Amino acid sequence: MHQFSEDLCWAESQADAPYWWPLYKDAFPSLVHMERVKKDGWAQRGGIDRLLVLESGKTLHVEEKARRKYYPDVALEHWSNYERQIPGWIEKDLATDYFCYVWVPKAQGVLFPFHTLRKAWLTNRESWMKQAEYRQNGFYIAKSPNPGYTTYSTCVPLPIISAAVKDAMKVSWSSMPDPAPPVNAPDPVRAAVEVFQGRLFVTADCPQRAPISGHRQRAGPI
Repeated sequence: MHQFSEDLCWAESQADAPYWWPLYKDAFPSLVHMERVKKDGWAQRGGIDRLLVLESGKTLHVEEKARRKYYPDVALEHWSNYERQIPGWIEKDLATDYFCYVWVPKAQGVLFPFHTLRKAWLTNRESWMKQAEYRQNGFYIAKSPNPGYTTYSTCVPLPIISAAVKDAMKVSWSSMPDPAPPVNAPDPVRAAVEVFQGRLFVTADCPQRAPISGHRQRAGPI
């Protein structure tokens, strides 16, 4: 049991810790810049804590969780506010690309593709939560009481969640009823991406089978 305010203060103190750069440089050797998302906005609400810029110009979005003690598991928040039934971050379709989970005392962490991690959660949620409820096989529920509400997380043993994420990387279309895209979906060849106020919109103002043109970019605050 712990107070969210205490953890929040500690987590904020870790936001500019010196270990983030070598950690991400180890994960992405072509990393040239990183930027912490500090202000509240669509990025923060979309689960983006940090932006990583690679030599190619590719920008990666990362959500970060740091633990001050080492536990051989990963805590997946499934209720942000149990009393009001507000889902936790693992239940949300966030805008982030990666989920970085670090154990500060061990100077180690894991970096999961977020949507693959979420697929693993959705596939195994019922089994994991049941085992956590009865504290079986290393699973348990972490309840974090805060002023007026409680946060619930399912703690999954590291070997199990790593194996589940690896399994979630396997994809198949054999069980899909219809592999065809929606009727009204724009032709991918004609699609152009417009950035407006920090969000992506798909337009279809390009001639079919012609190179993408008419690209407009207006970047809003993140």
